[in-house]
Parts: sequence; structure tokens; C-alpha cells
Amino acid sequence: MARFAAYCNVLPVLANEVEQKFTDRHGQYESASYPWANEMGEHLKDLSLYGGAVTVHNPMETEFATNPGFYTLLRDWPFPWTDYMLRQAQIAALSAAEEISDDVPEAKEAVYNERGYARHNQLLIDLRRYDIPVVNEEPGYEMEGYGPFPDAGKTAEHPWNSQTADSLIPTFWSSTCAGGYVMWGNFATYWMSDPLPGLKRSKTPQYLRDPPRLR
Repeated sequence: MARFAAYCNVLPVLANEVEQKFTDRHGQYESASYPWANEMGEHLKDLSLYGGAVTVHNPMETEFATNPGFYTLLRDWPFPWTDYMLRQAQIAALSAAEEISDDVPEAKEAVYNERGYARHNQLLIDLRRYDIPVVNEEPGYEMEGYGPFPDAGKTAEHPWNSQTADSLIPTFWSSTCAGGYVMWGNFATYWMSDPLPGLKRSKTPQYLRDPPRLR
């Protein structure tokens, strides 16, 4: 943490998909890890010598953990020492879910509709009650159903790999109008070499510069 603190452009994510680290994937969700995670997180934050921001990432898929469910976890933030709130709220999953409930696991269908965008907007609005910046870092990657490598072909569409330039525009707007921030990932996110060719495949930068007219 002392090393990372020297770089103002680095945001240490002290735990990734933290709520699953002490959970049996085939059993009941167990939240007993929160006290330990908060104790260790606050300690690591204290070691950030120059007061650099820190956070954690949650939630992840909870296909087998149903209490609390994926969607309820999106409404919660049990890490009061963090400076940012990183969320994994995929628009397609929000669109496909029948309801936002503990009894509903994360949807796996790649669906985009007004319900999903409205839920995204309301989710980020509701999270403002924690008084820290909210970042949806995984609204779904702009991959149009392709695999995560340069030579990968078309594969099954899932909420995480099904965004397009057209579906990302309302994703950005539904976040911005809620006072939140959303990150953009595409084909090149997973590329370990030059990401520029993958970025050039996208129309999203062009759309952000010159938004297409609504039809």
C-alpha cells in the first residue's frame, strides 16, 4: 500500500468480488466475512501514506447463493471505509430479471430493454445515500457476443459480453442522469498486447463525440 500510494492515478481494489470469498458456491450465502474484511480494509487504507483512495469490488455472480441475492447486494454497501463504490451491475441482467429480490439469482439472458436501463438509473440514484462516488465498472462489455480474445469467434451471448455501441449510449445516459459513473470495456479489455485495434472496432467513441439521432 505504501508503494501504491505514491501514484495518484492508481486506485487499489483491496478485494475483488469480496462477498463470495467465504461462501460455498453450492450452499447458503454467508456474510460473516464482513467484519474481517472491514477490519483488514481499514487497516490497509491507513497504510496508504498519502491518503490515496481505495475501494473493493462487489458483487459477482451469485448463481447458487440466494440469500441475499445478486440484486439485493447491488443495493447494499457494507464497506464504510472505502472512498469509491465499485459495482458490477450488468444492464442485460437487470433487464432480464423478473424482479429485484433475494430469491432471484443473477439473470443469464442477454436482454436489453427499458426496464433494465430504468433499474440501472434508480439503482445508482439510491446508492447516493452512502455519500461516496458510485462507479458501475461492469455494465457489460461491448463484445457483441464474441469471446474475449483477438482470434475468438462468435459465442453465446451473456450479460457480460453482449453490449453494443447502440446499447451503451443509454447505459451511459442512465448512469450520468443518476449522478453516477460507468466504465466502458470492449473486445480489447482482455487483450494483453496492443489494445488499439480492438478499440478501433467500436463506434462508441464516435457516438459519444457525435451522438446518433434518436429514432
